[in-house]
Amino acid sequence: MTFRFRTFKARLLTIFLSLFVLVGIAAFLLVHRVSEQYAREQAERSLEVSGRVLSETIRSRGELLRQAVYMLSRDFAFQQAFATDDLATVRSAMLSLKSRLKADLMLLSHPEEPFATVVETENLVEAGTPFPGSDMIHAALESEKPVSGILELEGRLFITIVVPLLAPEPIAWFVVGFQIDDTFVRELQTITNTDLSVIVEGSGTARLHASTLSETQRASLMQVYASFNHELEVSKLQLGGDPWLLRSIRVGHTRMIRLILGKSLSRAMAPFYQLRMLLFSIALIGLVITIIGVFLVARHVTVPLRALVDKTRLIEEGTYDQPIVVTQEDEIGDLARAYNHMSKGLADRDKVRALLGKVVSGAIADELLKSGEVQLGGEEKEVTILFSDIRNFTTLCEGRAPSQILEMLNDYLTRMNQVIEAHGGVVDKFIGDAIMALFGAPVPHPDDVDRALRAALQMKDELAQINVELAKKNLPQVSIGIGINTGVVVAGNMGSRNRLNYTVIGDGVNLASRLESETKSLNRPIVVSESTRKKAGSDFQFEDLGEVTVKGKTEAVRVYALSRS
Repeated sequence: MTFRFRTFKARLLTIFLSLFVLVGIAAFLLVHRVSEQYAREQAERSLEVSGRVLSETIRSRGELLRQAVYMLSRDFAFQQAFATDDLATVRSAMLSLKSRLKADLMLLSHPEEPFATVVETENLVEAGTPFPGSDMIHAALESEKPVSGILELEGRLFITIVVPLLAPEPIAWFVVGFQIDDTFVRELQTITNTDLSVIVEGSGTARLHASTLSETQRASLMQVYASFNHELEVSKLQLGGDPWLLRSIRVGHTRMIRLILGKSLSRAMAPFYQLRMLLFSIALIGLVITIIGVFLVARHVTVPLRALVDKTRLIEEGTYDQPIVVTQEDEIGDLARAYNHMSKGLADRDKVRALLGKVVSGAIADELLKSGEVQLGGEEKEVTILFSDIRNFTTLCEGRAPSQILEMLNDYLTRMNQVIEAHGGVVDKFIGDAIMALFGAPVPHPDDVDRALRAALQMKDELAQINVELAKKNLPQVSIGIGINTGVVVAGNMGSRNRLNYTVIGDGVNLASRLESETKSLNRPIVVSESTRKKAGSDFQFEDLGEVTVKGKTEAVRVYALSRS
């Protein structure tokens, strides 16, 4: 489909706006892609750092517990209280330590199987019952160093550490821990700046124990958890309809606990969304500025161009005296100045043409102007030549003022010239009261003979109208003779190199002149040669006048009188 623009302003505006929109869209897509990729890379790095921070936080808390418990286990008074079964003192010391550590669990178990609970500060395990985390004590015995792990009591999860009470052999086992709940994960979220979820796995099932996610996001997490690839460092999943980057960390030794770290890509992209809106606003402002700028530029161009078009139309109408006022010093100004020079040149040419047209026929003037240069010489052409003359013009002038005769003659010649030109003829020259006209030179027509004959008949009719007007002025009647001949002549510029005239010469011209003279003796207003009669159409009637011997010819020629059919 081809779009057409009626104005240059619309074309310029469309091109600039199209380029601006294309560049804007390309820049917008590039910024969006780069910012999205950068946001994801930043989120992945944040998850990696958060994982390390989380592991270090859990480890440091365990180390804090271990050091504090070691100090208590080395306390001689505490050892003596335990050795003498002063459990009230032991419990008091444990509660004091628990308060200082801000721990959530602290208990003391028997050193031997089944590691019965001796003292427990939260009343989650009854005294004398087996310690539920005995596997951690076995691990501590094997490694001969404190062991950390996950302990579940009454549906509550604890990150715990097992430390022996030595004297110098283990006489009991300390178990100290922090509870894993929503408060705990929110604290870790504050530290890591990452959403955190705790999932407990067991017997082919998984349950969400604690999380910083919303209820909708928690439900989405458990729906996609089964397809979660824990081997990948980072996975991209949908939570609550938003894209998230998730990372899985396993904690504990005795049971499967997964810490799921998450970063919302929507939140990560929020600053870039703001940047995108800022870019969009800038682009919108730029678009408005571009429209205004293009409009002003287009107006700067189109206003002088419109003026140029209007002035050109004036030239088409023949008005050359309306130059363009030039105020610009650019290409438009150059164009306006060139237009003014052209207008002046056309005005001068028309003046020359008008003056030339008053000296020669308009067709001859056009031929001379079109040729570009005037040279002596000519070419052979078949031309129909018409000669007319006022009979007894000398007698007509006798006793009248020259001005009156000139006025009458100019009116006659003007009207006869109009008749000849109306039929496509060219007045070659005026010879006093005589007229020499050409049909077929310089511009040929296929019916030049018929044109000449019709012109002669109309000249006769025009003469009748002239005589009516002369009678009203009490002036004598005028009669004319017309001779017409068709033949091959030489047409071209004749004369000297400094002064020449477009005309035709040849025997055919002389015969036409002689036929005009014979109209007096033949008493016929229009006499034509045989060559003209043969080429004439069927619209004319000819009277055979026989053969006559004209001046300058040794052989007689057959002539005919022309009249309407």
